[in-house]
Formats: sequence, C-alpha cells, structure tokens
Amino acid sequence: MNPYAKPAESPPLIPGADATVADDPSFSARCLSLINKFISEKNVELHQPVLTKEDKWGLVLRVDFTMHGGNVSTLVNRITCWLSSDGKVSMEVAVGQRLAPLY
Repeated sequence: MNPYAKPAESPPLIPGADATVADDPSFSARCLSLINKFISEKNVELHQPVLTKEDKWGLVLRVDFTMHGGNVSTLVNRITCWLSSDGKVSMEVAVGQRLAPLY
C-alpha cells in the first residue's frame, strides 16, 4: 500500500492555449465567496479576476493577490478556482511564482 496520497490534479496557473474569456457571474460569485473566506482577516488585496473556459477544466477563475506587510517582490501570487470532478468548487493558492501578472 502506498502511504502517499496522489496529488490532486488542478488547472495550470496560466490559461491554456484553448482558453477563451468566459462570463458566468454565478460561478465567479461561488469562487470569490470561497476565496474571500480563505483570505478573511489576512492582509491581502485581490486584483481583477480573470474567468476562462478551457476544454479540460471547464470554467477556471484566476486572481492575483498582494500580501501587505511583506517584502515587495516581482513574483506573482495567484489563486486558481475550478469545479472538481465531484462538482465542488476547488481552490489552489500559489505564492511567489515567476508568472506574468493577470492584471
């Protein structure tokens, strides 16, 4: 028996080549509600979210954020939100990534 859990599969931090801009206020609201619960009481500023539709992942919301009180950096912090295979909203947080900002 393998004692290590298989890592959860998640969308990439950057939109895929097949990504198109999407407009789904209901999905965006679900994601932002989850994100706001996660960042509540933290000194974090969200930037403009970007919602895309991708062949493999369906709707994916990505939003960059800034953590106040930390070191100023050129690295990007990003939250990715999508529907998992069980239909629940899932979220991944990536801090200090070498990415182009979404905003």
